[in-house]
Amino acid sequence: MNLEVKKKEFEWYLRDYFFKENKDKCDQDLIKDFKKDEVPPSLIKTYLRYRNSDPNEIRDLLNIVTSNMQKNNIIIENDEIISIYSNLDRKQCVQCYYINYLFKNEPLQCSKCNSKDLREFPPKKLSKENNKLS
Repeated sequence: MNLEVKKKEFEWYLRDYFFKENKDKCDQDLIKDFKKDEVPPSLIKTYLRYRNSDPNEIRDLLNIVTSNMQKNNIIIENDEIISIYSNLDRKQCVQCYYINYLFKNEPLQCSKCNSKDLREFPPKKLSKENNKLS
C-alpha cells in the first residue's frame, strides 16, 4: 500500500477515534487533550485494522497526519499532547456513502469524492408520530 493511501486511511481511523472519545463532551470549549504516546497503543487495541501493526509505524503515521492536521488548523499539537478544540461531526456522503468525520471549522465536503452533499450519520430515526399513516 502506498504512503498516501496509508495516511488517508490512518487519518480516518484517527478521526474516528477522536470522535468516539469526544462524543459526550459537546458543550466544552476544550474538548480533549490526548497524550501523543498513548494514541498508538489505543489505536492498536481499538481497531482490528491496526491490531498486528508495528507500533513504530503507527507512531510515524500519527506524526505525519497530526502535523498535517495542525497545518490545517484542525488540532493543536506539541511534542507530547494533541489538543482538540472542536467537536467532530459524523456525516455520510450521499454520492459515495463514505463516512466523514469533520471538525466544525472544516468545509462540509466529502473527503473521498469532494461532494458537498452530506447527511447526518447515522440518520436520525423518524418519530413514531411521523411513521403512522393518516
